[in-house]
Formats: sequence, structure tokens, C-alpha cells
Amino acid sequence: GLEKARVGTQLSLIHLLGNEFEETIRVLDETSFNNLPSKLVDQRRHLRSRSLMGQGRIDDALALLEEDKSLDADLLRLEMYWNDQDWVPASKTLNRILRAYETKPNKPLNELQAQTILNMGVALTLSGNERGIDRLNRNYGSAMDETRFGDAFRLIASPNTLGLISYPSIAGKVKDVENFQT
Repeated sequence: GLEKARVGTQLSLIHLLGNEFEETIRVLDETSFNNLPSKLVDQRRHLRSRSLMGQGRIDDALALLEEDKSLDADLLRLEMYWNDQDWVPASKTLNRILRAYETKPNKPLNELQAQTILNMGVALTLSGNERGIDRLNRNYGSAMDETRFGDAFRLIASPNTLGLISYPSIAGKVKDVENFQT
């Protein structure tokens, strides 16, 4: 049972990578057993959730992750919220992700932390959360200035631009920063 579940998990990943969402779920169903190790159960739940997302069944995918407090589940949730431009839950999820990345206010940031803070700035701005933007600026503004995302963060998180910038302009500025790196 355990080995069949492991092989089924790997096979379902291959199907998922090929955008064969129904096949992914079929393989997971056929190789499901009781008493699997929790890590394997989590992997299988995440594969199923991603497959449901691929089928456009976002509510089902989110429901599957409801009790899952792992970073991987939050990253999946964030992708769904972001793609749906559902900025309030996206910003709440980004806040949990920042904690998981051990991001501390007014401390130097690594690349992943800085990218996550920039994304949080985008989500907060697009949700119109002025208090959240102000708090993000106070906590991370000076640290963001020391990263390659500093200019984009200032554009997105400046109080005087709230409500004046559109998603395409934010996406363009972020893309410019990403292209500058390569």
C-alpha cells in the first residue's frame, strides 16, 4: 500500500506537470490508502488541490486546504487568490508567508523576503488597505530600499500613489525590476 501510494504520488505529479488534471486526480484516487505518513498525505492533498485549481474549481481547491496550515498550502492559496485578483485574502496569506520566512521589521531582507514584501505591497495597494500599506512601509520600507525591489516597492507602497495606479502599471514596474536582474 505505502509503495503504491508513493509511486502514485510521483505519477500524479507527472500528470500534473502535463496539465492532465483529471488524470492526476484519478491516479491519486486509485492509489489512496489509510495510514500513510503525514508528509505523503500532505503532498497528495497539495497535488489534488493544484489539479482542482487547474480545472478551475478554485472553491474546491481552497476547501481542500482549509485545515492545512503549512507554507506549501499558503503558497497554493496565494496563487489562487492572486490569479483571481482577490487581494484581501491574498494579503492575509502573504502575511502568514512573511512570518514563515522569518521576516523581521527593520532587519535586512533576503531575496525571497523582499519579493514577498513587494507582492504584499501590490496586494495591499490593490485592496485599498491604506493602514496596511502604512504599516508595511514603517516595518520594511528602509530594508526594501537596500534590495533590488526598492524602487518598485516605493512606487507601489507610497501613500500618495494609493488609488492612482492600476494593476497593469504595477505589473509593468515589477516586470522591469525582474528583467533588470537577468
